[in-house]
Formats: sequence, C-alpha cells, structure tokens
Amino acid sequence: YIPLADMDLANMTFSIGAYVITVAIINPIILGPYAGVAIVIGLIVYFCFPAVKQAKLYELKSKGPLFGLLSATLSGIVIIRVYKQAEAFQQKFKDYLHIVMKANNSFTLASRFMAFYVDFAYVIAAIGCVFIITAKAQGASVEEGGMAAFALALVLGITGILQFALRQFSS
Repeated sequence: YIPLADMDLANMTFSIGAYVITVAIINPIILGPYAGVAIVIGLIVYFCFPAVKQAKLYELKSKGPLFGLLSATLSGIVIIRVYKQAEAFQQKFKDYLHIVMKANNSFTLASRFMAFYVDFAYVIAAIGCVFIITAKAQGASVEEGGMAAFALALVLGITGILQFALRQFSS
C-alpha cells in the first residue's frame, strides 16, 4: 500500500524530470532559468516551511478542546439547562472557536504566502524560458521552429504540473 501523497509526489517528480530533460535536449540553455528557479524555490520553502508546519500544529492542537467541549455539552445538555450554565458554555465555546479560527487563519496565511511566492518564482522562470526559446527561434528553419514550439508547450506543461503540486501542498 502506497499513500496517495507519495504517489502524487512520485508522479509530479518524474513528470517534471521528463519534461525538463526533453526541454534540455531541445534547448540546453533553458536549464539556466530552471536551475535558478530551483534554487529560489528551495530557499523559499526552507524559510517558509517551518512557519507552515508550526501553524498546522497550532491548528491541530487547538481543535481538541473545542471538540471536547462540544462533546461534553451534547452529553450533559440536561444538566447544563438545570444549573443554568448555558451562557457560560456559550462563552467558552466562542473563546475556543476564536482560538481555532486564529489557528486556521494562521495556517492558511502561511501556506498561501509560501505558495504565492513559489508560484511567482516559477512563472517568472517560465517567462524567461519563453523569451529564450522565441529569441533563438527567430529566423530559424521550419523544423527548428517546430522544435521551439514543442519546447514552449513543454515549458507550459511544467508550469501546469507545478501549479498542481502547489494546490496539493497548500490545501
């Protein structure tokens, strides 16, 4: 049994590797922007991932007391009404809910921040690749123009795979 996350990671890694190798065979100069973006993405992930991980842990730990209170409330609803403690439980529930929402927003903000800048970095690299490919293809023969168009399609394919990977990670 292989977890789905591992299968997605292997699928994206091999797909991106195949695309990059194919583009490098067609246009070796394209490896420059991809190497640069790999370094930039590595730095972004290195500096942002601890915040994402910490926010996710905060979110997971803050849910426990909320669900515990909800369970206790449901099992003791008659006692709460008899001793007129509904207002106290409502206030406690609001406080726990506020903490959970802060944790959820922290995780969402941290993961979206990282995803945005990773997305921005590889889109800039893709734009650089497109400029390089089109500059090299000007005045070329029909066959070289066809190969340039194929390389452009592969660059766009890499961008699509990376966007899929980011959506999987930041959800």
